[in-house]
Amino acid sequence: MKKKAIRKLRNPLVFKQVVKDLESMHSIIWTTLSEAVSFAGEIVYKSESLEQTFDKLQGEILLGIKCQYDTPNVWLSENAYELPLAWFRSEYPEKIVLAAVNETKNILKKISLPVTIQFLLKTLNIDDELMKLVISLVDPNLKFYREYTAKRPLSTMQLRTIRIHLILFHKYLSNQTQCHQIIKDYNSLYTDDHLVPETAGKVMLANPHLFCGSKDKGWKCIEQAANVLTQEIVNKKTSGKNPKDEKPCYFFERPWSETTAIDIVKEILEEKKICHLSDISKAFMKRVGHRYVVVSVSAALRREDNFKVMAPGVYALYDCDCKPDDLNELYKVLLNNRDCYAYIIERYAGAPMNIYPLWTPYMERMWCIWAKKHANYKTYQSLLYIADPSLWATGENLEKWNEEKKWNGCYYFESDLSYPVSI
Repeated sequence: MKKKAIRKLRNPLVFKQVVKDLESMHSIIWTTLSEAVSFAGEIVYKSESLEQTFDKLQGEILLGIKCQYDTPNVWLSENAYELPLAWFRSEYPEKIVLAAVNETKNILKKISLPVTIQFLLKTLNIDDELMKLVISLVDPNLKFYREYTAKRPLSTMQLRTIRIHLILFHKYLSNQTQCHQIIKDYNSLYTDDHLVPETAGKVMLANPHLFCGSKDKGWKCIEQAANVLTQEIVNKKTSGKNPKDEKPCYFFERPWSETTAIDIVKEILEEKKICHLSDISKAFMKRVGHRYVVVSVSAALRREDNFKVMAPGVYALYDCDCKPDDLNELYKVLLNNRDCYAYIIERYAGAPMNIYPLWTPYMERMWCIWAKKHANYKTYQSLLYIADPSLWATGENLEKWNEEKKWNGCYYFESDLSYPVSI
């Protein structure tokens, strides 16, 4: 019926009026479909939901478009400028917009994000309204964050880049600043993140268009942000009555709407390398406040593509390299009664040593040395009972530990079954 109706409307006696009426409504159609990006223009993104976008139109208008253009794409292509990502209309000539889009793409291929809007404006020699349109046409995932543009959701690396750049621009614009001073300023200003020398160094080395310097000489920003940064900006959430609540103009609030619990847990493990679940939960709640509940931590850790279990209740980032020579300090995280006890009962029950990345001969040796000095006799003697010194000792040292195991090895943690086992 639909096709039959359209064929009848395409009759020359009727179709001429349909075309005339549709032409008079092109502006209304575009306004209904498009998204106003700035005063410079509007866009319609190419997406799978394009048909749904056209459903916003009144039925008779949509029918007219199908009669004359067959598909919505054809109407857009004939009534707006077309790019691979979107159709657009602009107050600026098409050549100027396309040239700015192509140049912006070339710039972003050469440098990492974020990049300051001021840098793009000077490089492209365009105004900020046209820049908003250009950014929208380059990548729909690009977004403005203060005086910077970056991809959303804003990553931890990009968040730290913006924050460090703002600190250097406002407090140390022309001065080389040591990394430890940058870290001190950063951590005193932000409670939702904790910067360490390793991550601070990565940020500045990865963004040579924003920072210059070295670990020894110090760092400074080499690209100025927009003039608005020179104004004293007070955090909008504060009343202004309590000076303690006021934030300096270079304070940059984390975009919480783009931040997941997984992001925060990753930041904690990036800093601490390896951590118990209880310690992760404490650090997590300290950073997020009321925004998440503590169960979000367990849900995040179940994402095996991001995290791995190093030992019972102990986690690290998936790409954490656990070689004994490199991570000697990390193994010390397990030198406590709780983790030692978990190892003893699991090994006594028949679990293989390599069931967890940190359950290694090296770790067993560290536990034996530690337990002899610090653990109670039940823990120490039970550990000796399940230990295999031949895996981590040689020569006289092996003979010594074998003798120790022979005389003191005794398992104390056996218990009756809570439920009968049927055979």
